[in-house]
Amino acid sequence: MKRFFLSPGSLQGRRMVFTGPDARYISRSLRLKRGAEIVGFDGAGMEYTGTIAILSPRRVEAVISETSVSEELPSVRIALAQSLLKGRGLDGVLRQATELGISEFIPLATRYTIPRLYQEGEKRRQRWARIAADASRQSGRKINPVVHPVEQWKNFLARAQEYDLSLLPWEKEGEKSLKAVTARSAGGGVPARILVAIGPEGGFTESEAAEAVEAGFLAVSLGPRILRAATAGVAAVAYLQLALGDR
Repeated sequence: MKRFFLSPGSLQGRRMVFTGPDARYISRSLRLKRGAEIVGFDGAGMEYTGTIAILSPRRVEAVISETSVSEELPSVRIALAQSLLKGRGLDGVLRQATELGISEFIPLATRYTIPRLYQEGEKRRQRWARIAADASRQSGRKINPVVHPVEQWKNFLARAQEYDLSLLPWEKEGEKSLKAVTARSAGGGVPARILVAIGPEGGFTESEAAEAVEAGFLAVSLGPRILRAATAGVAAVAYLQLALGDR
């Protein structure tokens, strides 16, 4: 059955109601028919199965026949803090990280962040929330990752104390590797909540890295090759999921 995200207001009594682009997608792109069964999810753990009763490019209504509560609780909750990237670079990072299973996404304003991108933060956050919802739908997730507002670096540093393990992948870290850190964690008590902070195109400055370590972050290397900012976060999340996460 096809899955669809239920935006606020989509649940109306015992019906799921889709309008605008969602209605056009269901009726024209997917060409579903009246009587077809679909699944709607609210991104917070509730899922609904329904049968299409009204179908048009402007409005689709499905009568709910079954409601279920998600048992989706990841063994390790990963928060990805990604510095703002040029253009729509963050869109792809968020989409792939959501598919991999992150629980939180925190956009960061750092030393080399373009000021205009920070000023457009809230508008972009709304866009990112929609992207996360669509990636959850595509990947079969029932719970969307939390998309936070853009945070300034100085304020963000305090978050290190909120997680069991806070990591700062940094190209100038030559001793501690992510592989070694996760191997130690896998051999002992696996952290329930992990925070990963990724720098922008220009990387973290020396002072930012020092501030992060002082705040409680562990600087690690992702390997001998320097990864693009849009690649590093996805690579780190994928490795953490493989080593510690969904088992």
